[in-house]
Amino acid sequence: MSPDNPSTVAARALPDSPCSEHLDLRTTGLHRPHGGGRGRAFWLVAFAFTVILLGTTVPAPLYVIYQAKWGFSAGVLTLIFAIYSAGVLTALLLFGRLSDEIGRTRVLLAALALAVASTLVFVFASGVAMLFIARLFSGFAAGMTQGTATAALVELEPSHNLRRAALTGSAVTSGAVGLGPLLAGLLAEYAGWKTHLVFVVYLGLLVLATAAVLLVPETVEPRQRPTLRVQRLAVPVEIRAQFISPALAMFAAFAVIGLFVSLVPSFLGRELHEHNHAAAGIVVFTLFACATAAQLVLHRLMSRRAMTIGIGWLLVGLVLLLLGLSQKELSVFVVATIFCGIGIGLVIMGALAMVNRIAPPDHRGETLSSLFVAAYVGLSIPAIGVGIASERAGFFRSTLVCAIGVAALLVVAAVRLISGGAGGTPEPSAS
Repeated sequence: MSPDNPSTVAARALPDSPCSEHLDLRTTGLHRPHGGGRGRAFWLVAFAFTVILLGTTVPAPLYVIYQAKWGFSAGVLTLIFAIYSAGVLTALLLFGRLSDEIGRTRVLLAALALAVASTLVFVFASGVAMLFIARLFSGFAAGMTQGTATAALVELEPSHNLRRAALTGSAVTSGAVGLGPLLAGLLAEYAGWKTHLVFVVYLGLLVLATAAVLLVPETVEPRQRPTLRVQRLAVPVEIRAQFISPALAMFAAFAVIGLFVSLVPSFLGRELHEHNHAAAGIVVFTLFACATAAQLVLHRLMSRRAMTIGIGWLLVGLVLLLLGLSQKELSVFVVATIFCGIGIGLVIMGALAMVNRIAPPDHRGETLSSLFVAAYVGLSIPAIGVGIASERAGFFRSTLVCAIGVAALLVVAAVRLISGGAGGTPEPSAS
């Protein structure tokens, strides 16, 4: 039997209730390393996963410095951000099965090499074109890592505990991307060498992550001839009606993420006259920290309930965000960040669990890939629209239109969830 797609294995790490916590790897075509080193390997992969994703958001609070230095517009800024999403999507679709064929550790090492290349481009960047190149490499690295590292965590979890592997992967995904802006903001504000020092520090972390991966035993038997092909995107006919709600909710949640990561740092300086780079990093960190905390504290919620509650928090957060923007009040803006972060965490957790539950096992990989495509389109398109429109209509009006559109999608998803439009198969109880 050939190994599963990483997305399929990762999906099994997202049980919908506490009842399904263990995985028998004999049914997956994978092999688990023996001995007491499994626990160490599990945390080494978690560390490498954290380092790679941390680097994807390091530039967030630095864009305002690049803007002042090279004079590009908010529209160009959102395109720089969007090229990252394009890199992630390309890697997910083109290299989604690669770690099944050549092994998890080899793909992680390739992703680390791309992260090093991206970081070096940032260090020696002399213009906007180099920012595009650096972000594209960063997107490739993240896309190659996401499914591969999540699958490796499932396979290396020493006690076969899926819930622990799932929570670790979820916490890394949400938490690491929050640490990048925090680190960059603090170093840029208080340590000097504003657009260089953080990348030099990050290169050191990448060296440590590479050493960590080299110590991890392989869990997949490599094949002689890997095949490179675009992964098919499809949602089985029998679950399409149920798939709509999580897809809409993921699109909306990632749209909010895109606004915060790509535009908020420059907004803080331009509209709120807050020029402290650490403050911009702390705001983005707060968003992801709240998402991570919500997932860790409320991980036993059923998927439908998690999504419904998360949508409620996001809707309130959007209202507060608009209020903070209109009044140019930083304290309201921070409260909006907290509400949006909690909502994002619950929506992502619930959407992944729901799709994992409803997808037929032999179509789970492509169904999850379709969900992630919806997410990353949401991450880039609304942010691009706001960035370009803000040059003519102003940041508040552009954000208002975007927020209304995102809220409409969330309301549709919530109505379908409450009315049973996302159902079909009964949800397992938490008992």
